[in-house]
Amino acid sequence: MIEIKTTILIFFLITALGYSQTPEQSYFEWTDLSFTKEELDQRRDKLMSLLATKQKTGLVLIPARDGYSHGETFRQADDFYYFTGLELPNAILVLDLRDRSGLIYTPERDLRFESSTRKNDFPGRPLLSDKTITERAGIKLASFNDFSALMDLEASKSSTVFI
Repeated sequence: MIEIKTTILIFFLITALGYSQTPEQSYFEWTDLSFTKEELDQRRDKLMSLLATKQKTGLVLIPARDGYSHGETFRQADDFYYFTGLELPNAILVLDLRDRSGLIYTPERDLRFESSTRKNDFPGRPLLSDKTITERAGIKLASFNDFSALMDLEASKSSTVFI
């Protein structure tokens, strides 16, 4: 009788473990920055200073690479990576030359790590809500959904946009 109970208990534990959900993974659980946030901030500031010496105003847009894959490994766009140190697909770095600030418009989640049919293999990776990205890279994140509103606002002001 005890053997049957033990066998049933082991069966249920193995079944529960087999169907348990893998937890979401934060950005820095799988990677690290190649440069300090101070170095990245200096790079952005140097670009803004260079444009300021030429009396340029407005916004600088530096797009990330698209995260959609045809099977190849994702490789970030060089310019985006140089100024952010981040591998955020489908994001846009916006540098505002008027107040010398920077902001990354990013999707809420990294869709490369999403699969509705294989949730245990691809549990998901939040981007926008991952506070460690801002803390370690030294640049704030905003929702990519707000980017078009920014462009509408800048167009209404006839702002210059550098891409």
